[in-house]
Amino acid sequence: MKFLKLDLLILLISLFIFSGCENPDGIGLDGTEYQNGTQADGFVVTSQLVTDAHIRTDNRFTYNGSNTNTNLMKLLGYMNDPVFGKTEVEINSQLIKPDTAAFKFPAGAILDSAVLVLSYVDTSDIKNTYYGDASTKFKAVIEELGDPLRIDTTYYSDKYFNTVATMGTGFFVASPRKNIYVYNFIDGAPDTLVNVGPQIRIPLDNNYAYQKFVNAPAGSFNSVAAFNAYIKGIKLRIDPASVPGGGGVVYLNMNTSEKSNIFLYYHNSTDTSFKKIAISGAIAQTNYFKHDYSGTPVADALANNNQQTIYVQALAGVKTQIKFPDVKSLTANGRKAINKAELVVSLNSGTDATFAAPKRIILNQGVDKAGAYVQIPDLNYYDSRISPTGSVLSGYYNTSKKNYSINVTKYIQDILDGKASDDNLFLTFDNPAQIAERAVLGGPSGPGVTMKLRIIYSDIK
Repeated sequence: MKFLKLDLLILLISLFIFSGCENPDGIGLDGTEYQNGTQADGFVVTSQLVTDAHIRTDNRFTYNGSNTNTNLMKLLGYMNDPVFGKTEVEINSQLIKPDTAAFKFPAGAILDSAVLVLSYVDTSDIKNTYYGDASTKFKAVIEELGDPLRIDTTYYSDKYFNTVATMGTGFFVASPRKNIYVYNFIDGAPDTLVNVGPQIRIPLDNNYAYQKFVNAPAGSFNSVAAFNAYIKGIKLRIDPASVPGGGGVVYLNMNTSEKSNIFLYYHNSTDTSFKKIAISGAIAQTNYFKHDYSGTPVADALANNNQQTIYVQALAGVKTQIKFPDVKSLTANGRKAINKAELVVSLNSGTDATFAAPKRIILNQGVDKAGAYVQIPDLNYYDSRISPTGSVLSGYYNTSKKNYSINVTKYIQDILDGKASDDNLFLTFDNPAQIAERAVLGGPSGPGVTMKLRIIYSDIK
């Protein structure tokens, strides 16, 4: 009972510190002795840049024990970053068979136009929808897949899908606040110009669309199996030659069937109409990521361990392995209770001009065999010791101090108690399949922006 009471006291002290601390950069006041413990921040921290081999990008992935799928947002883009090199971000998706019953276009149907409509995941602000140079004009390419997609299959970011035909191309600039107006065809009424909101519209080649859809062989639309065999899906990618500058990545809502679709506008001798081929998170979808670091600082850091500068990159790019080799020295003269511990990492000045500072950086322990992230106890919502306040605040960017304070209180306690090691600890992102961010940070021996492990502890008598 004595230890249970002590644990409760430590937890209350820890919660008090989290709620009362107004300095996201560090512990708070100067000095070494505190009413709630002793501060120490001279621990050795080491770093090693490694590549993130691949990450799960299929719709069925659930993150951090969630009961719902969390990879439903899909990313599209191309970045040419002087620090991180070239990054290609492609989407592969099945299509939903039009109508629930067998379907065919009416006799004599003539295709007027065909367009792929893509909706932004958020239209309130470009920073919630797009990452990169906001002025970039992209050339999007739509291709027909030659390889099948399956809803019951796990897909990773390095799975490349071959294609058999170009379906269409079109240019766009990420504009989540620019409304688009199109004509709405209503039977027995005049065509009406309507506001469909912000979206990306990529035209399909009329001849391709007519032959593939309107003039499809008999039975192609009779069942889901027949339709998926006839057209295995589509690939969306950006033509690298169309991006002279830094480029970027757009975040798309391909989860809701009302948001992203192929529209086929046609007429015959008696009618003008359209047919919608929907896209949604209920079908097989995945992202493909490709990186080329040739001639970049990241390539040099991968080859030569540089303790002055560290890098983190989403999209299965690079992450930094972190170790605390001497933290156990705290217990040299007896057991310790960790009241608060945080890893403080600072953004390198001038590295966020085109590619903004990430909203959040975390520490995790890599991925398991199923591709799920292994969280440290401070971010594991199934750990009974987790502090909701600490987990929510941990790792977010402090815009005034230009740094990140990552909560590692429970993790450091586990190391001291012999329940954990720092062999697999990585500075990375919260589900890097759903963002395109990257950061250049001060390493353990960085000039003026040194990474630090800061701890407040109490002696256990």
